[in-house]
Amino acid sequence: SNRIAVMLAYVLATASASGRFGTSRQVLSRVLFALPCSVSAVSVTVRAIATTPRCTAASARRYAHTQLSMQREGVEGSMWGTLPPLGLVTRAFISNVYQGLLRRGKPAREIHDEHYRSELVRSLAPASSPPAVFKRLAADTCLGSFDSFLLDGWVWLYDRPLDVPAIRKAMTALVTKLPVLACRRTSGGLVLSNAGARFSVCEGYPGSALDFIGKPSRETPLTDRPPSVNDGNEPLFNVRVTNFADGTSAIGISSPHILTDGQAYFDVVSAFAAALGMDESYDFDSLPDFDSAPLWEAAMPKLDLAGTSTRWFSPEGFIPVRLWDTFCAPAWAQMNRGLVDELPRARVHITQAEVTELRAAIVAAQDDASKGRNVSMNEAISAAFLVALEDQTIASFIGGAPDVMKIGMVVRMLGKGPFKDAKGKTGNFAWVTAKDSGKPVRQMTVAEAADFFQTLGDEWRDSATADPQVELFAGTFMYRDVSRRVQTGGKYTVPGGVYFVTNNQLGFPSALIRFGPGSLIGYCPWHNGLHIHMVPATEPPAAHGESQAPASLVKKLVGSLDTRSAFARFDVNSCGSLTREDIAAGLKAVSVDVSAQELADVFNYFCKDVSGGIGLEEFNRAFGTARLAAGVDVYIPVPKRVAPQQIAYLQSAEFKHKLLYGWR
Repeated sequence: SNRIAVMLAYVLATASASGRFGTSRQVLSRVLFALPCSVSAVSVTVRAIATTPRCTAASARRYAHTQLSMQREGVEGSMWGTLPPLGLVTRAFISNVYQGLLRRGKPAREIHDEHYRSELVRSLAPASSPPAVFKRLAADTCLGSFDSFLLDGWVWLYDRPLDVPAIRKAMTALVTKLPVLACRRTSGGLVLSNAGARFSVCEGYPGSALDFIGKPSRETPLTDRPPSVNDGNEPLFNVRVTNFADGTSAIGISSPHILTDGQAYFDVVSAFAAALGMDESYDFDSLPDFDSAPLWEAAMPKLDLAGTSTRWFSPEGFIPVRLWDTFCAPAWAQMNRGLVDELPRARVHITQAEVTELRAAIVAAQDDASKGRNVSMNEAISAAFLVALEDQTIASFIGGAPDVMKIGMVVRMLGKGPFKDAKGKTGNFAWVTAKDSGKPVRQMTVAEAADFFQTLGDEWRDSATADPQVELFAGTFMYRDVSRRVQTGGKYTVPGGVYFVTNNQLGFPSALIRFGPGSLIGYCPWHNGLHIHMVPATEPPAAHGESQAPASLVKKLVGSLDTRSAFARFDVNSCGSLTREDIAAGLKAVSVDVSAQELADVFNYFCKDVSGGIGLEEFNRAFGTARLAAGVDVYIPVPKRVAPQQIAYLQSAEFKHKLLYGWR
């Protein structure tokens, strides 16, 4: 009966959550069919709270499929718009079933957790009494369900086993320096109770790390993903180590968006990896402070909330914000989790040489107004994919791109607008900045698309044009704290109709993270349902007896440190120039064995300063070249219904030729 009710709830949501219904006959048939659904939904909700339901995963899938169905029909479906009462009942059904699961005890983990033994890692320093609280915004609870949806989760794969006791020791040091990692989520924010971060381990896991290369982290058992962290019981920071039976290994690290955005996540993970590689000599003092509440409080007086409103004759107007969170947050989290299942990804690999040629071709194709303007790697790749995908069935636009649409890119708001004075603070400051394409994408050339992305980027880089966007972000997130209502219109509302979003993660050190002496053979990147993701590719491991590439050795030399810190670590004489012996000692310090020829090759990879050594400028330049020497992987989410054919095509030589050469 639970499954039947979920299916009925899906039909109900399809009928009621849409803004446009079609013909009057379609409206009547859908509404008549939906009426008994609400009765079934309510009755099953009551039983679900009193029993132990098993329909959570089904709820997620149905709700995710609902959103995709609305998008296929050309409807801008949004949970934040004003829905008819039947839609509200559906939301109440899904969320109450989910809350019923939480109240009945901790649900089982999603995938294969029976293989793992786990423990809680706590700070060596006890929590204060009463424990400190890092306040979080009311919007963090529901807008994207950052507390329920573990958004940031990556898995790194290695060719050798990982040292479990050493990782456990480094994790203790990390949690001691950052006690927020051992916190728990409550309605007031993050309570630094030292309840513990979770550390789970499996030795001798069947199969190989090679089986998981390129898969989204949530499609694997290699990350520990609590179904929710909003009940105050589950850890927010989770580390999982898997040593496979064939001698390969993996480490998965997950954290919710209420704690970290992408940059903050890699700040933590990089420090974790560096602390392991440098034992106890790593200086954690460089890590930012996660108490971001002072930033929001300082921004509050600078915002004009008068232009934003809540319609009184709407669910948002009648329901208090706390009750709204109870209704919406679990359902929204479930939908987001379901979207990952509904949107498998194609992976397109582009070599460094192909990217270089693409950028040159776009510059050559520029019109007189743009002639001579440099085109970045991000702009070139974004433009080529936008034009090549406009006639494809991908998640961003089903059945082809709309005539004119908003195109966006993920940016970080910290350091701009009301958040200019960050003063070492961090947290979740991710946002999508977007603008209208101005013309149908199908009529764009790749050079025009590159100009568009460059203009969008320039608007973000220029503080005068970026500040209003930062204010929009701040006001949208803070409106509920000020008004205690959910906004339905006006200035500070989530922008709608953004169809194509690029998520450039090439600047993250994802391909440099090492948790031991083994070589990185791949990783499973984070997957947000609708974004086009760009991540650094990894080199295939060197075959037995084959020399390691100089670029690979340079990346191992730097690891997860920034180049200035890495250079200072190896410059033991503080003379500002590295010798061959310094490079050899540096590689040994990071547990990399090299032959005499490999050492000569990597030393010659660097340009030399006037003394014949390697200065910081030369070190930075060589690392900048080596960092993306393996090329770029671009991940494209595709609806499951067309995935077999569509993914095969997107990963084919035919599409690759269209992407790089078909437009010329």
